[in-house]
Amino acid sequence: MVGDLKVSVVTPNFNGEARLARTVDSVFAQDYPNFEYIVVDGGSTDKSPEILSGYRDRFSKLIIERDRGQYDAINKGFSHATGDVLCWLNSDDVYFPWTLRVVNRIFRDFPEVEWITGIRSELRDGAVQGMSNLTPFPRELLAGGAFYPGGLGCVMQECCFWRRSLFEKAGGLDLRWTIAGDFELWTRFARHADLVATTALLGGFNYTDANRSFQGADLYREEVQKVRSSLPAESVRRGDALIQRKDTAERFFFKRPWSRRLLHSWFYQTAYRGPVLGFDAGADRYVKFHPTYAIT
Repeated sequence: MVGDLKVSVVTPNFNGEARLARTVDSVFAQDYPNFEYIVVDGGSTDKSPEILSGYRDRFSKLIIERDRGQYDAINKGFSHATGDVLCWLNSDDVYFPWTLRVVNRIFRDFPEVEWITGIRSELRDGAVQGMSNLTPFPRELLAGGAFYPGGLGCVMQECCFWRRSLFEKAGGLDLRWTIAGDFELWTRFARHADLVATTALLGGFNYTDANRSFQGADLYREEVQKVRSSLPAESVRRGDALIQRKDTAERFFFKRPWSRRLLHSWFYQTAYRGPVLGFDAGADRYVKFHPTYAIT
């Protein structure tokens, strides 16, 4: 269609042979043709180079060389990207066949939207085994670093897509961070744009014991706190107040169905709102609304 946008997908990889082919296949299975695929391998010592060589003619760019870690590889990939919309997909996660088509439609139909995320989906045993609820991501809470495990939840990277212009305004991934670089990037994105949540499944996170986020959980928490300590104190304080409120609810109310029903009308609701896109099947279009964020 006229106005279709080019999407640049970057996959960083280092010794990810176990699920690398499935990740790559999920990108090439898209029912949307206007994309480029850049893969950056940091000098893997497993079978990754052999796997990637089988796709060499299909990649827009394949880089195999030593780097300074995952975020250096992603920055390197984006330096070669020519698309209007950017995203990265780690080498153990997947896109769904409709992902880039839906992403294009949203950005094409809503020129004011700069950054979107889909419903979080969890992959286990090669299938979607769990999904999150649709929830808004209030910009002020994102900018204050309130969305992290143990806080208000996560912004899942494999579900996120953004315009090139936003990435250029915010700057690339900060190589000071080993494992929480995406968390820090979201706080910078939020200084410039709303994160618009959508009702679509756009990416699947593969849960295994080998996930960097699980193996490096302690380091991730440490880096999150360092990032948050550098953010404006008032923004962090507002987020912390809501996190404390959520912790109280989880301890005393969530496990008591009768109290959950009784207290929901006033305890769970907040004053924060965030943009959401829902699909109106009858009108065949997405509709934007701004629901209140609830700590559930």
